Amino acid sequence: MTNFKRILVSGFILFSTQVSAQMTLCADMEPICTDVGLTFTAGSGGPNVVTAFPGNNYGCMWTGPNPSWYYLEVGVSGNIDMSLVASFDIDFVCWGPYTDYASAVASCGTLGQPPGIDAVVDCGISPSATEFINITGATVGQVYVILIANFASVVQTLTLTQTGGTGGTDCSIVNPTPCVSAKEMISKLFLLVITFFPTIRSCNQLEMEFIPPNLCGLFMMRSQVLLIRLQIPLF
Repeated sequence: MTNFKRILVSGFILFSTQVSAQMTLCADMEPICTDVGLTFTAGSGGPNVVTAFPGNNYGCMWTGPNPSWYYLEVGVSGNIDMSLVASFDIDFVCWGPYTDYASAVASCGTLGQPPGIDAVVDCGISPSATEFINITGATVGQVYVILIANFASVVQTLTLTQTGGTGGTDCSIVNPTPCVSAKEMISKLFLLVITFFPTIRSCNQLEMEFIPPNLCGLFMMRSQVLLIRLQIPLF
């Protein structure tokens, strides 16, 4: 803990209730893609995560006001070096590795604590507006959790960028492959067997069973098993 920050905390009397959209809970962590980086607005007046959730091991971070939670999944093995830039003082903690996203979320509240194998990978509490996050020896599929605290407690824009390392993140978790529509999935001639429950189904429910949207209205009826043979033009 730096004396500089102790002075700031003891002398800080300005209070703001403005909170920008950010993930203040660990379980609501959002994905990061280092290919495109991350830019978001950090708010003020948010909770202090260190006192609100004391079960986590925060490493060097002794206070964590206005938290934002993110995670990344390794897509290319190697070191991943990132910069976190704002206009005023920010801090961070990085934990990992986790075997997958579900394991990371399940660790919320006990991050960096035994008996898990995860640990505080890196943390930074310098009194500057720039921090550097370094993940060493990351392996494909591993997940890392990053907590960013807006120590300055002013509304400001933060930007995260990968600045070095041979590793990289899996960006499909940020931009997942969109669902393929029925028209894209079927060929000119196809066979569908659709089982209806003895009740009227909604159009959306039928689309989930790969009935082309333009034919949806034809099948909103009570029925048993229908064997349908359709000729659909390609688009």
